[in-house]
Amino acid sequence: MLRNYIKSAFTNLKRNTGYTLLMIFSLALGMYCFVMAGLYVRYEYSRNLNHANADRVYRVMLDYERYHQYISADMVAEMPNVSPDIEAVNVINSYNGEVYLSKDEQSFIRQAKAFYTDANVFDVFSFPLKYGNPENALVGTGKIVISNFLSERLFPNENPVGKEVLVHEKGTFLISGVLEEVSELSILNPGIFFSMDQFVADTKASGNTDAMLTHVLLKEGADLNRFKVSLLRTAQTMAPTEGLKGIYTEKLADAYWGNSIYDYGAQYYSLFGASKKMIKTVLYVSIGVLLCAFLGYVAIALSLSLKRAKEVGVRKVNGANVSTIRSQFLVESVIYAAVSLLLTVVALEISGKWVSDLLQVPIGLRMDQPEVIVLLIAFTLFTGLIAGLYPAFIVSKLNPVKVLSGFSSPTGSGFVMKRVLLTTQFVITICLVFGVYVLKLQVSEMAQFDNGYTTENILSFDNTNPEMKKNSTVLLESLRSVSGVVEVAKGPFPLNFNGFSKVKIQIGDSLIQDNPSRIFVSENFFETMEIKLLEGGSFNGVSDESSCLINESFVAQHGLVNPLGMTLSVDGKPRIVIGVVSNYADWGVSNPTPMSHVFLPAVDTKFHSYLLKISDNNQASVMAQLEAVWETFDPVKDSRIYALSDRVQGSVQKVSKISTLFSILAGVVLLLSFMNLFGMAIMFANSKMKAVSIRKILGASVPELLGRLSLPFLYSLIIALLIALPIGYYLMEQYLQDYAVRISLNASQGLIAGVFMIVLLFVVIGFKMLQFSKTNPVEVLRKE
Repeated sequence: MLRNYIKSAFTNLKRNTGYTLLMIFSLALGMYCFVMAGLYVRYEYSRNLNHANADRVYRVMLDYERYHQYISADMVAEMPNVSPDIEAVNVINSYNGEVYLSKDEQSFIRQAKAFYTDANVFDVFSFPLKYGNPENALVGTGKIVISNFLSERLFPNENPVGKEVLVHEKGTFLISGVLEEVSELSILNPGIFFSMDQFVADTKASGNTDAMLTHVLLKEGADLNRFKVSLLRTAQTMAPTEGLKGIYTEKLADAYWGNSIYDYGAQYYSLFGASKKMIKTVLYVSIGVLLCAFLGYVAIALSLSLKRAKEVGVRKVNGANVSTIRSQFLVESVIYAAVSLLLTVVALEISGKWVSDLLQVPIGLRMDQPEVIVLLIAFTLFTGLIAGLYPAFIVSKLNPVKVLSGFSSPTGSGFVMKRVLLTTQFVITICLVFGVYVLKLQVSEMAQFDNGYTTENILSFDNTNPEMKKNSTVLLESLRSVSGVVEVAKGPFPLNFNGFSKVKIQIGDSLIQDNPSRIFVSENFFETMEIKLLEGGSFNGVSDESSCLINESFVAQHGLVNPLGMTLSVDGKPRIVIGVVSNYADWGVSNPTPMSHVFLPAVDTKFHSYLLKISDNNQASVMAQLEAVWETFDPVKDSRIYALSDRVQGSVQKVSKISTLFSILAGVVLLLSFMNLFGMAIMFANSKMKAVSIRKILGASVPELLGRLSLPFLYSLIIALLIALPIGYYLMEQYLQDYAVRISLNASQGLIAGVFMIVLLFVVIGFKMLQFSKTNPVEVLRKE
């Protein structure tokens, strides 16, 4: 019996190739979007679950009234004794900067994710060692544990334990361990571990020995609240108690959604970050796409059922019962779903890397995992049965007498159902089209945002390199001598400022205190960056340490009148205000609210960057020369030279990618809707051939017939517009509330989306309807 059903499915494919392939392709598109979205959501919700004890490991901090405070080194040492619930305590401190390693002192490998930690890291986290002893690998100084990736690059196919490597600017270290490949799900993915003994040695001069990331592994069945109460009692004897209100804990399994994600140096920040709302939105939209695919499948299957009505009638006359016919159509549907799945898997393999780059996380089908195969088979069965259930139910109920006598009613309940399905597809499509259009407008709005300074023809040359700071005079002359460099200024970009100053202002009997951001700049900074001087002037020279400038926001915040000549106490030193400059957006479009600034002369090397204004059309040449300058001073570290105009603001880039993603989804839904519309239009027109021919004989014009044939579809679209546009407006209004710089929604945007859909409607069905309107009525009636 099953063999006959399979044979029937391929016979139907051969007889109705176009429509059957349309069904398969429609279902494949829906399955592709749903599976891809499912992989993405599953990845996001599996963060850190590679760690065996993720539900028992907690990040611990002191919880004060307005902030969280790191645990001190003294308290960390005491923690194992404060509660019987603790199984292990681990400390991880981030290494400040990048690490460059070499085995031959000539070629260096850069590693950005370096940390200090102790041996307990192997007890708390699932970081098994491929080589080395976890008990002593991180005990003492002069040792490092490296990732398997680094190991293979430095010593391919070798066990490097016991070998020496040079760590640039730190000296020679012994490799004491190699980590197994760390799961991509772990938001903490170390490249290098230095020991905490090394941390103490490195920070001895500064005395900064606080622990940034303190984790505790609680015992099975431990009481978290009891642990927090015990630790709070200890904290009250070892830490400042003013404002201390408790202990802040964050479970490792939830760290991706919590406050600590950036402290871990997560290896993958997805397009939507840790926003559960947006991640779920991707899933919901993909479900909408799959639903559209189901609706299209059902609509086309119902249309095909009319062509197979006589086949069903004959089978019923020959003794086939309702359940047999339903089984046949359901098996055929599952077979078509299997073909759709095959197309989906192929598409996933082809497009997986591109989608991963777009979503910024590594996702893809793991066909080597048995559970994946089982899930795909279950998904195929479910999809095929759900998609084929309604057509099978309708076809199995056909009356064989009426069918074999030639009776059919394509405009009856079956056609009404197909119109309902089409209208539902249109609603989903219009919501997505409207959303994508609004996103495009939002990207344009954000891209046109005025930061308050120029980025055109401005290059930034990083000033954080110690070697360059020691030779700043020579470096400055080298930069000025580069062909194509018009001006060299000193300033903050692409970073924003140099910390915060303590400022005191004496106005009459009132003493005003503030903590504005502190920015070190050269005299020509404002002119180079085209930041307007509203009052006064810039610094008199690089040796002028008695003056400062402030911005509009500083003046407005403190209600200053005639601020020029006013004396401020800045970090304990008197400074005379010699100028007021216009505001600019420190964080760009993501946070356009101007901050309060105090500008100080760049008398030393505290500024972030050299800002080079270059002549037009020679950026590539200047960049090449600057690379050579960098290598002269530091041949090891990668250069940090940026074109400010190329560094698209993160928020704009993010919205642009989101727009691209939803444009693809909207395009898929649009395609599915109009594939369904096209097939349905042909079926409808074929059923109306006799009526059209009679009307033509009675004098009906081609435009009149075209209107009559198109009217049912236009009605469906208009109904869908009336339902979808309010929904789309509400959803996008909620979405845009997260943006400080945003567009305003209005009726014209809905009108444009509506006109777009109506034009597409007539483009899709107009030509076919026009063909049917021009048919020769004599030929049609003769066949009847």
